Amino acid sequence: MHSRLLLLHRQVTHMQQRIRYHVIDWIRGLALINMIAYHTLWDIAQLFPTPVGYNYTQFMLEPSVHVWQQSIGFTFLFVSGFCFCFGSKPLIRGTQLVLWGTLISIVTFIVLPNDPVRFGVLTVLGFGTLLLALIHAWSRMLPRIVSMCAAVLSLLIFTFMHDAQTGVVWGVQLPQWLYHDSFTAVLGFPPSGFISSDYYPIIPFFFVMLAGYFVYRSVEGTRAMAILTVHSRDFLSQFLEWIGRHSLIIYLLHQVIIFAIVRIIVFAIYGL
Repeated sequence: MHSRLLLLHRQVTHMQQRIRYHVIDWIRGLALINMIAYHTLWDIAQLFPTPVGYNYTQFMLEPSVHVWQQSIGFTFLFVSGFCFCFGSKPLIRGTQLVLWGTLISIVTFIVLPNDPVRFGVLTVLGFGTLLLALIHAWSRMLPRIVSMCAAVLSLLIFTFMHDAQTGVVWGVQLPQWLYHDSFTAVLGFPPSGFISSDYYPIIPFFFVMLAGYFVYRSVEGTRAMAILTVHSRDFLSQFLEWIGRHSLIIYLLHQVIIFAIVRIIVFAIYGL
C-alpha cells in the first residue's frame, strides 16, 4: 500500500512539474523588479558623493524602506518554499545556490570591502532548500490540517525570532556565547562587528520558506492551485512572467549592471 501511495505521489509530482504556474512567475517577477529598484537606490547612496549620496543614505534608513526591503526577501523565500515540490534534485539545487551566494560574497568583498554581502538571500535559499529536502521525506503525507498548522507555526517562529541577530528576543537577552563567529552568523547570531549589506541568516528566514512549503502542502491537489495557472496575455503580465522565469540569472547580473551604470554616471558628472 505504501509503495502504491509513493508511486502515485511521484506521478502527481511529475505532472505538476509540467504545469506552468503563471501567477507564481508574475509574483516572483514583481519581487525582482522591486529588488532592482531597491538596489539602484542603494548604489546611488553608496557611490554618489555628498550631499546626494547622504540624502539617499538617510532615505534608505527610513523604517518604511526597511519594511519594503524585508518584504522583497520575504516574497522570494515564501515563493521558493511554496515551489519546492515543483523542482527536482533539491540537493544539487541547494548546493548551487549556496555556491552562487558564496561567489557574490567574494565579489563584494573585492568591490566593496567595507560593505560586503555576507550570507545574503541566495545563501539562505540554498541552505533552506537543503533543509527542506530533509523535511520533505517525512512531511509529504501529512494531513492538510497538520500542514496548515505547521505553516502558521513557522510564521509565528519567524516573527518571534526576527530580532535574534540583535541579541534580544522580545525583551529577553540571549546568551552571548551564541554570537561567536561566521558559523553562528549564518545561523542568525552574528558576532560583534559583523557587517553585511544583505543579511539573511537561517534563523529566522528559513521559517518563511518552511511556511511557504507547508502552505503548498495544505493546498496541494485542491482547486486553489488552478488559480495559479491563470495566464494573462497583456504586456505587463507577460513581462513580469518572463522576469520571474529567469529570476536567478537576472538576480546574479542585475547588481553588476546597476553598479556599473551608476558608477559611470557619477564619473560623468563629478569625474570621480
